[in-house]
Amino acid sequence: MAPRIETTVTYEDLAAVEHHLDDVDGQILRHEYLLQKPILDRRSELVANIPNFWPLVFEGAPSAIEEEIEPSDSHVFADALVDFSVDRFDVDNEPKSYSLKFTFKANEWFDDEVLEKKFHYRTNCSGARYHVSEPVEIHWKPGKDLTGGLLDSATALFDARQRRSLFSTTTIKSQADMDEKVEMKNKVMQLAEYEALIHKLEFSDPGYRSFFLLFGFVSHYRYVTAEEHAGALAEHKKAQDQQENPIWALEAERDLDEQEIEICDGGEELGYKLANDLWPHAIKYFTAAQENDTDDDDDTEDDSESSAMDEDDDSDEEEGKKVDIRSLVQGKRKKSESLHQNGDGSPAKARKMNGK
Repeated sequence: MAPRIETTVTYEDLAAVEHHLDDVDGQILRHEYLLQKPILDRRSELVANIPNFWPLVFEGAPSAIEEEIEPSDSHVFADALVDFSVDRFDVDNEPKSYSLKFTFKANEWFDDEVLEKKFHYRTNCSGARYHVSEPVEIHWKPGKDLTGGLLDSATALFDARQRRSLFSTTTIKSQADMDEKVEMKNKVMQLAEYEALIHKLEFSDPGYRSFFLLFGFVSHYRYVTAEEHAGALAEHKKAQDQQENPIWALEAERDLDEQEIEICDGGEELGYKLANDLWPHAIKYFTAAQENDTDDDDDTEDDSESSAMDEDDDSDEEEGKKVDIRSLVQGKRKKSESLHQNGDGSPAKARKMNGK
């Protein structure tokens, strides 16, 4: 066993270092976002003329994103997704806050043309920083709710708590704080919306997690209201002005009670990957999907039992396995022999001039 080392360094000292590094990360992110924005705006103009660009981007996405997309979600993306974008809507004040915006054409699943999910990067009263979000309602068509009612229930509970101010703003430092937290929990548990969501979660299939549950994500930790965030920043600024060392939390609070009603526990990580990986590198993933498409075509031509393979693919889909978005978008269009555009809607590769 290593000898115990006496030190005057505290966890608060370490947390302060982490906090300052987080500030620097934010400054770097702001600078990067502003530099990239005109380039990404130009990209958006170009890809708007490429059929099925964004469905194919999601098809070529890294496994960490791909595994969050159920077969039923793949059908929505292939048939209706027309645009995707990320906006850091408070870049001057908090560049780590962002929104994910999905644009759809008219479809058989829901009435919404745009679904926008905002992730707010906030500070709680103990100084911990993390992302929180509010549920986004999706207006599902009858019998088409891919979340099995979980999103509607989560939205209803969040709204009920917001109307009654039933979000804890207390960090437990004393018995009085604990008593307040217990009282708040009891009030939440008495809500009809709470019971309805718990019932939905108990009878939902744990093996089926629709991508659209992301729109119901609230927080990986305790939810932080805008008021608590503003108050926390004011308190810490006051401490700095008085030349005191603000007490920053080294880790955020993991409220197990809140996690009982979180329908998308990995929502913060998924949102981060979409905003910081898929969005800036969309062309790379689109190209990867095209290359995989070519490889698949070659394999199919060489396989004398392609019809049998198709039957196997159909049975796999019925068993709930991943659906290939490329095959779905290809099924909606005919192959083109145009010299200026490939048959799958991707841009034709540049050709050398003949010198004449």
